[in-house]
Amino acid sequence: SVPSFSREAVAAALLEAEKAQAEGNPVGAVDRMHTVIHGYLISVCNQFGFVYTKEDTISRLFKVIRRNHPKILKESANPNMEKLFNSFSNILDALSPIRNNSSLAHPNSELVDEAEAILISNTIRTILQYLDSKIYREL
Repeated sequence: SVPSFSREAVAAALLEAEKAQAEGNPVGAVDRMHTVIHGYLISVCNQFGFVYTKEDTISRLFKVIRRNHPKILKESANPNMEKLFNSFSNILDALSPIRNNSSLAHPNSELVDEAEAILISNTIRTILQYLDSKIYREL
């Protein structure tokens, strides 16, 4: 069965990540931000009935949404946007191993440094803001 993930759970994880960053612990936000993007992508797929499996990575979920949501399918006037989307997919591919092996999600001996943690959080926020704008706010 496909897991369910609500927008409320995404919001709660985002609040935890923001709290960690506000308390000067950006490394503590990495795991929560991964949960935020994963949950958000699942929520969008569920809302619009896009087919995915519980084994799908966040990169795969991003691709499912890109290939199926009509507001994201619109071709851009700029041909380099496809390169940008593919780069975001590569970034998303890197997030799970970072979360699993370099964050506080598990007892890892080597963690990402603070600058990297902030980069990860900001990148996830950028992707979320784009998707949210295209899916829920664009006319």
